[in-house]
Amino acid sequence: LSKASMLIALGEVHIEQSKLSIVATELGKEETGRAIHCAAAAIDGFLLQDSQQSPSNDTTSRPGLTYKNTTDLDGSVREALIENWPMLSASAISSIIKAVKAGDSESEERKSLQAWLRKLTP
Repeated sequence: LSKASMLIALGEVHIEQSKLSIVATELGKEETGRAIHCAAAAIDGFLLQDSQQSPSNDTTSRPGLTYKNTTDLDGSVREALIENWPMLSASAISSIIKAVKAGDSESEERKSLQAWLRKLTP
């Protein structure tokens, strides 16, 4: 985004205000989408960690939110999810709270984000 703004400034490119508002809207959607993806990965990492700590659970064919089957996961992906779930969760919570505060109080998106938030918070 900063590179694009520098190009616009240096090239004296004029962008209509309506197009700028479209870009701003899309950036907001992208942030919400990233927050949901972070939340899903955090939940998967937590559950994978939990399944490693209790070997009695048969998780060889259990689906996650970001994968169809645990056997589909490479060892490095599994390790990354387990190691990074706290950071992914914190990032998701921060972005979701920001989106909830900025959104319409009665929208479906806000209700959906609040449901994700309830899943992420202890």
